[in-house]
Amino acid sequence: MDQDMVRWIIASCRAFFFNRRQGYTLFFENIGAKNLKDTSGKEVPYYAEFRVDGPGVRQLTKREYVWEIEINVLLHGAVDVRYSDEIEKMLGVFAAAFEDAIPVYRYGDGVRDDQSQIGCLRLFSEKGEEVQVSRFGQANPDTKLTQASVDGRYRMRQTL
Repeated sequence: MDQDMVRWIIASCRAFFFNRRQGYTLFFENIGAKNLKDTSGKEVPYYAEFRVDGPGVRQLTKREYVWEIEINVLLHGAVDVRYSDEIEKMLGVFAAAFEDAIPVYRYGDGVRDDQSQIGCLRLFSEKGEEVQVSRFGQANPDTKLTQASVDGRYRMRQTL
């Protein structure tokens, strides 16, 4: 197993979703504190958090591996009757970002990180729904925040 695959898979997924966020603020795990203010100091009323579970790896043969990840995008939106559909717009943007394939590149600044493509994660499902959209609504009546999420699973076969 290549020790850099985990990093390359995560970096490729982050770049892929960042490029499809259509202007919405998107936070990533392990990238620092969340700044919920824009460049002019105003609060960001709608934002998303990108999370990855995995990758899990399974060795099929001496030279063949299968990598699996689950991607979750958690959406947060201000409760505001003037913009009640904004969370739905965000759901549409991020659900559409779960495309059939995510190319995996050797992203990074190390000697082996030459930016070349090494594989492709493919969207798959075990339950019949490749992309799952969930709405949680306003979890706490005292907090003017509504939440929703989009989830999907990807798999990549790698031969060394």
